[in-house]
Amino acid sequence: MDRGFNTITSSLKVSPISEPEFDILFSPILVKDVSQIAVGVSGGPDSLALSWLLHRWCEQIGIRLIALTVDHRLRPNSSKDARNVFLWLKSWGLNCIILPWVGNKPSTGIQETARIARYKLMIDWCIENGVRDLALAHHQEDQAETFLMRLSRGSGIDGLACMREVTLREGVRLLRPLLTVPKSRLRATLKSQNQEWLEDPANSNPAFTRTLIRDLSILLSEREVGTQRLAHLSEQFGRIRVRLEELTRLVVDRAAIIHSTGWATINGELLIHLPDEIGRRVMIFLLQSIGGRSYPPRRKRLDRIMTFIKDPDHCTAFSLGGCSISRQDHQFTILREELRQTAASPIFFAGSVMWRGIFRCTFEGGPEGGSLLTALAPLGRKGWAQLVHEQPEVRNSNIAYPVALTLPALFDVRGVVNVPHLNYNRKDYNTGLNSTNLKFISAKFVSLEER
Repeated sequence: MDRGFNTITSSLKVSPISEPEFDILFSPILVKDVSQIAVGVSGGPDSLALSWLLHRWCEQIGIRLIALTVDHRLRPNSSKDARNVFLWLKSWGLNCIILPWVGNKPSTGIQETARIARYKLMIDWCIENGVRDLALAHHQEDQAETFLMRLSRGSGIDGLACMREVTLREGVRLLRPLLTVPKSRLRATLKSQNQEWLEDPANSNPAFTRTLIRDLSILLSEREVGTQRLAHLSEQFGRIRVRLEELTRLVVDRAAIIHSTGWATINGELLIHLPDEIGRRVMIFLLQSIGGRSYPPRRKRLDRIMTFIKDPDHCTAFSLGGCSISRQDHQFTILREELRQTAASPIFFAGSVMWRGIFRCTFEGGPEGGSLLTALAPLGRKGWAQLVHEQPEVRNSNIAYPVALTLPALFDVRGVVNVPHLNYNRKDYNTGLNSTNLKFISAKFVSLEER
């Protein structure tokens, strides 16, 4: 990366962001009683400016700030660049953690894969260290470019609403306080402090889609369709999105029941008579709540299913979004589906993991002189047969058989070990020489809003 100040000049004087102005931008999106915040910093002008502003703000409020910079190791000098960022922030008195991206790197889709890896590294660090707020430096131009990219893909209301100021991911709140701030003001903020930054050559590489979109944004600006107007348009779509989400949640609260064992029911009569847009959103909410997938089903498949739902004579059961949906009388039941044999999740040590995107599973104990393989998987038919053979009274559980088959269970080479939802603990477990002493304590259903 080239170092130094940006050489682009402007005939108009651009003012840096003042501390009172940043307080107005940041305070409303931060929850009360936060003791520490993380900030993602690449070394570019945007993230460095946010880090500087947050550093000053946190010092005054008495909140601990930790900077996280990812060394992607995609270029020969990436480690040196990460070290420079570390030293810059250290000179401010700001603690910086370098997170290396290890392993094989992709030959195609580099930007998207690197973005996913960067988020994962930072979010994982936050989870492991008990930090629940991660600030990111997306700004007005980023929002405008995202709008154009999604417009080119034919996105609907949700896509064109673009980035939110606050997004929850795996329990970590991603905070974007600068979405209304032009990039030029972030550079002006660093210049006012005589602070250098790094320039990423990928930003001008025509091989990347976002670079082409950025060039298109410049052309539109020359025709008085600037980034401010595009970002404002995205903001309007954002308001529509919020109102639709509020209405969707109201319908779900009144017409659906989401059970702690990972399934849901909804009043079919109401679902059938909802306006199409709201009906789709209610179904997406329920499918993602139960199926655990990050993205909704494709629009064509969802529309086809909604047609089935509105025609009671068409069919009584179908699959979508990792779920099976069945109709009985005036009610639809949504269960997580395990049609294909998916790989079990090895569990070796105490702690908690998020399983299938919906259950937070907690374990106690750990290996003590042995190595019986333990793994987390759906109970399934074989597992249920073992439970019934050993404890026939399990049939009297208030958990229906189809639901029981989808519950998380801990297995070893001898079969099922623990199923917390069914209060099952195998009698001969932890008695052999190869015992792991690992016990499945609880499986808590995590709501869609908390993920």
